[in-house]
Amino acid sequence: MTENFFKLYSDKMAYSVEDISLCELEPVASCGAIQSIGYFLSVNASTSQIDAVSENFCELLGYSAEELIGRRLDELLNDKAGAPILISHLEELRHDRVPQLFASTSAGNQLSFYYAYYQADGSIGIDLEAIVPDAVVNSQKALHQFISRLEGSQNLERDCQLACEAIREITGLDRVMVYRFQENWDGEVFAEARDLAYDPFLHLRYPAYDIPAQARELFLRTNYRMIIDSEELPVPVLVGAGKSRAEVSLGLSILRASSPVHIQYLKNMGVRSSFSIPIKVHNKLWGLLSCHQYKGTAHLPFDIRSSSELIGRILSGRVSSSIEKRRLLSKQNSLEFTQAFVNNLSLGLPSMQSFVATKDLLLSLIDSSGVYIRMQGEELRLGSCPENDLIDKLIEKAKGATAIGIWKTECLCRDLQLSETPAEAAGALLLPFSFGFEDVVIWFRKEAVRDVHWGGKPEKATTPKGRLIPRASFAEWTEKLHDTCFPWSEENEESAQFLLFHFIKGIFNKAAALSQANRELERVTRAKDEFIGMVSHELRTPLSAIIGWLDILKESVPTANADVEEAIEVIDRNAKLQVNLINDLLDISRIISGKLRLSLKPNIKIGDVLSEVVESLKPTAQARQIQLDSSFPLGLEVTADPDRVRQVVWNLVTNAIKFTQKNGVVTVSAERRGDNYLIRVEDNGKGLEEKFLKSIFDRFSQIDGGVASRGGLGLGLSIVKSLVELHGGEIAAESAGLGKGAAFTTSMPIFALSAEEVASIPLKSTSGIATSVLQGCRVLLAEDQVDTATALRYLLQKMGAECVHCPDGRSALDELMKSRYDLIISDVGMPDMNGHEFMKAWRLAEKSMYPKPTPAIALTAYATSRDRTLAFESGFQSHIPKPIDKAELVAVIESLGINASKK
Repeated sequence: MTENFFKLYSDKMAYSVEDISLCELEPVASCGAIQSIGYFLSVNASTSQIDAVSENFCELLGYSAEELIGRRLDELLNDKAGAPILISHLEELRHDRVPQLFASTSAGNQLSFYYAYYQADGSIGIDLEAIVPDAVVNSQKALHQFISRLEGSQNLERDCQLACEAIREITGLDRVMVYRFQENWDGEVFAEARDLAYDPFLHLRYPAYDIPAQARELFLRTNYRMIIDSEELPVPVLVGAGKSRAEVSLGLSILRASSPVHIQYLKNMGVRSSFSIPIKVHNKLWGLLSCHQYKGTAHLPFDIRSSSELIGRILSGRVSSSIEKRRLLSKQNSLEFTQAFVNNLSLGLPSMQSFVATKDLLLSLIDSSGVYIRMQGEELRLGSCPENDLIDKLIEKAKGATAIGIWKTECLCRDLQLSETPAEAAGALLLPFSFGFEDVVIWFRKEAVRDVHWGGKPEKATTPKGRLIPRASFAEWTEKLHDTCFPWSEENEESAQFLLFHFIKGIFNKAAALSQANRELERVTRAKDEFIGMVSHELRTPLSAIIGWLDILKESVPTANADVEEAIEVIDRNAKLQVNLINDLLDISRIISGKLRLSLKPNIKIGDVLSEVVESLKPTAQARQIQLDSSFPLGLEVTADPDRVRQVVWNLVTNAIKFTQKNGVVTVSAERRGDNYLIRVEDNGKGLEEKFLKSIFDRFSQIDGGVASRGGLGLGLSIVKSLVELHGGEIAAESAGLGKGAAFTTSMPIFALSAEEVASIPLKSTSGIATSVLQGCRVLLAEDQVDTATALRYLLQKMGAECVHCPDGRSALDELMKSRYDLIISDVGMPDMNGHEFMKAWRLAEKSMYPKPTPAIALTAYATSRDRTLAFESGFQSHIPKPIDKAELVAVIESLGINASKK
């Protein structure tokens, strides 16, 4: 390429090549020119007006650029029937076997064109080509032969070879190659079909900058790229006033002029025409079907291009399938190793010995020569591994390069700045098991001395003025690689990740639990409590709104409306029963951890307690047509936790109703027997087999084998037994067998003793909303649940408060910074800034603003003891679980000693 031609070529472009020192900086998509074998129009997508046109199209039609720019598309182009072309027609006509448009010259002659179009930056780009005579080659026959041969292909290399042969048969081009990209974007000729007059390129490698990043991006977005004649000057694209040529987006145009640097590259290779089809896999450029013509130009007809493009699509699918097969094999190998490892653990082998027993599987999994494992302070070397000093240095390097993820190198000598390559390992792939890299698995590979054959020495060159020029020589150049291992493949990384995220990580946690049982038990217990707390939260949150509004309805409904009052009572009763079920989840957690405590009170009239339960369950029994009878002694007073006794009886009676058929009878009775009082729940229902009489009190017990399962968590009777035993009593189940009913009898001391007994504090009557508790006080309510917030704000206002609602912790904090409040009531589980974070931030800010802290109550559907502790640690003075009990809210507010007179 002479300097004169290069200058002439460059002058046609919209940018100065002299200013480019790096291939990656060349603005190839904004070149402002097209190849001379076609014509170009750019149309404003909104107005349909032409805003750019190629110089040769003006010449062809006999118009000046000024005459064409600004005209509407339908004034210039029409279809074969003579109808004007609108933008919407472009997509419709594109599906014709040979998409065509027509235009008239200034002399009235009708011309026909192939066309293609694309959308970019608010414009429609239209490529036009003169109609080329139909191809002599029967492309359909070649396509069928290609597909038929693919069916017998057993590997990807053969697939690629068949694709090259088919495209060369269809196009008649001198050379067709599959050019495969490496991870660093170097390319390698993976398959080739050629005229034997030319030297082979097979397995030659080319540097990444031969096809720079911006060019690869355009390949990914187009179906093919053709350069018809490297010896022809490009044609400028002309634009109207107020627009530059560089603003015309030509990146997706099949006619886009090539970079002057690339044209010189092709001429240095002796290539006159080129045709390239991208091979795309998972929206990533895997490679190219790259075609070269040396003897004259090659302007391929439309049907030839379409057939070749179809071959490219088919090959992309085969490449994708091959990659997926390798990934599946990697996963299968990972699974095989994991199963063997777990089996060894189940046989009692310690984790490190289990690794030793599965050594061959672990090494072959990543195709390595050695593996180093460090876990919980123990370390193990299998195969060929370097010394500890180098491993420590390697881990530090990986820690600085990735927070948590795979780190790899093919050259330890280079990346760790070693004086020489260790004999044991030239490369490494590190998989961290923890954020601090205390636990790692590192695979090693030894040095692989090998030859790499390049298509010319891979080095960039520039002119004395600094302008980039392509390589002039493409003679094979061999590089001897030292100090490196074979590259780590994508499948190697995926195998490691599969182990980490799906198998080994879980196994490692279990192995660590065996050696640190106490710490792991605490973690598991906390996770269980958090789960139960989360479930409790999700169930309590809607109930809180329901019960809150029921309290409001009770105050608002006229007493004369008996039906509505009864409906409210039914809803109220069942909502509270739902709360009891939620409490079962929390209770079993507390029971298991030994944290459940009774709140014992003296002089509890046990008959009244039992009557309340029976009355609440009568509607349920009646709905099932079951008779619910009761018999209680008058005046029997005991020391007990009345709420827990209610819970015991409620569980027993609901269980009896559940397993009693229609027209059956359930009887609840109580009596004094010596120093104990007995509660007995008896039914004539399904009954129990003798073998279940003891196991029925086990947690999660579900009785079958004649007694159908009726759902539930299987916790009720287990909780009952624990509550009875906490009272110092015992419980027994009796049944004469299936179909003969069952009876449950509890025996508890009349005067129960407990080291945790706390004197009860009587609450004031709360039959109505206490209207003076917060009279004149300003209350800030932070709650993200709208229904709950509305009900609670109504109650607070009824108590006399001026209430301001904030939907999250951040807005609540902002409000407190602007204005002073007498009381803060905040939900804990809010988004963005939760209640704990909000209160901690406020307590910190408040110190410099006010002499005393503002009273604060935490509301939460997380109701474990740990959650209460967290609330106090965050700065709350009190904690109320959801759903909110009005009486408890009043009592807590009074206990905080809020003085309405202190404004």
